[in-house]
Amino acid sequence: MLTVQQIGNEKGGEDIGGLPERSLVSALLYLCYLAGRGADAKLNYSFPEFSYNSNNKLNDISFFPVTSLVDNVIEGNELIQVVLLPGPNSANLQVIPSLQTATITIFDKTNSPTSLSLERRSYSVIESEGSIEICVVLTGDVSSSSVNITILESQGTAKRNSDYTFSSNTLTLPAFKNKTCTSLRIIDDNLWEPSYESFTLTISRITPENSNFILDNTPSTIQIQDDDMKQQITEDVIVQCYSSAANCNSNTNGVSLAAIDCCSRTGGGYISHSSLAAAQQCGACVVVGFDQSHVHIGPSDAGRRYSFTADVLLSTPGAPDVTGLDYVISREPAMLVNVADYLSSDFAGRTNGLLPERFSIRYVSQGNAVALQPTLSFNYTIAAETGPSDPSIPSGVVLVYKNLRVTIDDIDIITVGLIESCTCFPPLLEGRDAIVGIEGSAITFEAPFEVTVSNERYTGPLAPDEAAVGDFDLFNFTEKHSVVFLPTAYYFNQHFERVLFFMPQDNIVELQELFRLRLSVNDSRVRLDPQKTTQTVRLNNRDVFSVGFRELQVTITEGEVATLFMKQIGNETGGVDIGGFPEGRLSPVRLRQVSGTATSGSDFSLNSFIPRFTYSVNNTLNDITFAPITSIDDNMIEGNETIRVIILPGTDNLVLIQRDRQTATITIVDNDIGVLSLERGTYDVIENEGTVEICAVLTGGVLSTDTEITLQARDNTARFRSDYSTHRIRPILRSSTIKTCGRFNIMNDLIREPLFENFTVLITSVFPENSVLTVNGSPSFIRIQDDDH
Repeated sequence: MLTVQQIGNEKGGEDIGGLPERSLVSALLYLCYLAGRGADAKLNYSFPEFSYNSNNKLNDISFFPVTSLVDNVIEGNELIQVVLLPGPNSANLQVIPSLQTATITIFDKTNSPTSLSLERRSYSVIESEGSIEICVVLTGDVSSSSVNITILESQGTAKRNSDYTFSSNTLTLPAFKNKTCTSLRIIDDNLWEPSYESFTLTISRITPENSNFILDNTPSTIQIQDDDMKQQITEDVIVQCYSSAANCNSNTNGVSLAAIDCCSRTGGGYISHSSLAAAQQCGACVVVGFDQSHVHIGPSDAGRRYSFTADVLLSTPGAPDVTGLDYVISREPAMLVNVADYLSSDFAGRTNGLLPERFSIRYVSQGNAVALQPTLSFNYTIAAETGPSDPSIPSGVVLVYKNLRVTIDDIDIITVGLIESCTCFPPLLEGRDAIVGIEGSAITFEAPFEVTVSNERYTGPLAPDEAAVGDFDLFNFTEKHSVVFLPTAYYFNQHFERVLFFMPQDNIVELQELFRLRLSVNDSRVRLDPQKTTQTVRLNNRDVFSVGFRELQVTITEGEVATLFMKQIGNETGGVDIGGFPEGRLSPVRLRQVSGTATSGSDFSLNSFIPRFTYSVNNTLNDITFAPITSIDDNMIEGNETIRVIILPGTDNLVLIQRDRQTATITIVDNDIGVLSLERGTYDVIENEGTVEICAVLTGGVLSTDTEITLQARDNTARFRSDYSTHRIRPILRSSTIKTCGRFNIMNDLIREPLFENFTVLITSVFPENSVLTVNGSPSFIRIQDDDH
């Protein structure tokens, strides 16, 4: 079970104005097989939908992408990697690279003891049979990899190179097989020997060593039965050859050659051999055999008939006629497979035949839908019968027999090729494993075969947006990966496989790059699909330039220009000289104002043009200097104001903006200083005038907004509600004006009072407040002249 969880504390959901749950894009799941697909695990690519919990965060998701299978394969612990990828258009869902991949380990457990031994404790073979098959068998579980088995021989009464030959004492047990065989050649020497000779074979070791294997070292005995007869020599025997019968006894030349070669060199010649009776130590050479020595039949020969003739091929001049003897034509060895799978017209042999003897076989015209069946190989042999009722071989004649060897391939063909594309494969990106699919035709096959995928340089035509993988891309063009296709008989139907190539990430920002994959196979019976033997692969660039503002805070005074700088963040490189993206095709980034207190047109002007990036001598990006903001010098008392601008990527997706360096704030320092004060220090008013006008004036500039000014009265010799009735007034100073006035009411009371009484008025506050506005709090005196008599 795997669990996917949210990293961070972001929220969503319609109830808080966030992204609706139905709009969440599900992630994509990609499985990278390091274990055998279909054999070790069942895979589930589906991924549940995301949902919100009660606090508007994402719920954890638990799911089961991998179910391991129990088998009888000794394979060790195996791995499956699960990679989480963002879904399509998933701008609101990102996968953290460091937590993107999970590795699942399948622990192997052996079901039963596994023993490796020779198939039989004893073997018997007649000398003339020519060979014997020796097999090693594995009981219990099978191995997931091939095993090399070393066989040790011990000579007994049978001697190596005299009675038998052992071309190699190492056998290979292929992966997932429980049996492997080899053939020992038995030497038919026409020598009178003991009726039975023997030697032994023992398993001595295996490589690589496997602690799960139990080696059975019990020896097997191979017993050879002698069957030599007088006056008949097979073509493999070493003999002495002479040009005349007189030389047979003197042995003047002493040349040792095969009997068939002897007869050819001497135009028939004479043969001396110890197996001949004393009276027949020198005989005329007569070669009896077939008009062909070896025929190889393959799938292109479908339906073809092959005819053969057995006859006297070579005879010493003057030698007796031997065509009237009774001859036996045999097919050896006995068939281990169904001949009907290979021949539609068969010839198994004949007895009591006279020479010349003609016969034929015919290759099948269509297969049995089973490919890679064993190659059928057999000999047609001929020999004269020497029984009591058979004609005897004429005196003074030595018959030498020449055999016919026939090799027949399975007519059914399995074809393999590279899979061009598959939606189940993730996009091919730098820094990831590339999955290469291999597909075989849907036909049953009986033997395992190995296919190999190699990568190589691409040399074909290129589109404007393409380049070939080259010397700067860290590619290993000698890299090869192989996989074994296993037959149904051994495990499961296997017509699809994959290999992994790691795509290096070179830190170079570049175009989409091309290289080529090539498929090969280790079995000549497996055909490569000519349309799918090679494949041009497009590798997508994963390196990008990250850029951002060098300074995030810039301060200027009214009337000045704000200069901004952009720089590369990171060490990625580019440029055609190192196989990277061309400088002239880098799209410029864009500038946009997003917020601020300053107003465009009245406080500043904006130029959104940004120059293109260029490459430095070390192929990184040069810094860019540009001046997008020009502030306007006015007489407005407005305080410092700000402008926030952001940079956005261009259209090529190769120059990306680093989020924490995307926004710059420009502060415009206001250089206008204003003073707000009362217009006069003293105001005179006669009691019966009823009101007095008080004015506030602004010097040093104007304000950009309407401002409310509070004028507050305070008692002196004149008293509130006795001499005046207005406690405070709030006149409005309109924007861009410098003066505002208001009236205080004076009470006419008909009471004779001192000639003059006074109270004070001062500015106590303004709204809205303005940090650059100085308020003069000095009071003005309001002097009331009494007019009562």
